Amino acid sequence: MPFLIFSPTLTDDKSTTFERFCQALANQASISRDLLQNEAVRQFFVGRDVAKFQCLQETGTSTSPSTNFIDFLFPRNISIVIREYLGRLFREQEEEKVLYDISILVAEWLIKASNEYHSLISTYIKNIPLISKRVLLSALSDAEFSTTNELLLSTVSLFLNSTDKRLAQTAAVFLLTCGGTMGKNCLSQALSTQELPHSHLIKGISELLS
Repeated sequence: MPFLIFSPTLTDDKSTTFERFCQALANQASISRDLLQNEAVRQFFVGRDVAKFQCLQETGTSTSPSTNFIDFLFPRNISIVIREYLGRLFREQEEEKVLYDISILVAEWLIKASNEYHSLISTYIKNIPLISKRVLLSALSDAEFSTTNELLLSTVSLFLNSTDKRLAQTAAVFLLTCGGTMGKNCLSQALSTQELPHSHLIKGISELLS
């Protein structure tokens, strides 16, 4: 699964190295010393588990399950329970109904979370499997989650271009029900500037929910 992350402050070289690092995290692969010594990777650990990072620097590599995508994307103050839920969505090894129940609990947590976590969720949702994307977006809409986070809304708007009808549909509903005016603008812009695979469906949803 390719790892996608928004890193506008990094140069192309730094961004490429950082993406290699994040890909290793997502795949729970060995992390080489040259990645750990990269400046962009170092900056990522500010405010996170510095001791763990120092341990990785000393060993040079790590195949420990703790060096995975979720552990490093989210700060340590996120509860163990929420981390477990995020991990289960990331692995997508359970039935869709179970994933939905988990997603509702994640949504309830995210409703109370700060804007910083909305940004982190935007990176997270890019990298979870297709079914988990759809289920989490549906749960957020059903839970009446609300956000003005531009990064999250921009990320979800990318899913409007998906060939998967259900993902495009849930993305449209999310933007209209969770994104307020900004979400509606994202959807309108996508419809007017792109040839979306399921444009008729999205237009119908827009007319219905507007």
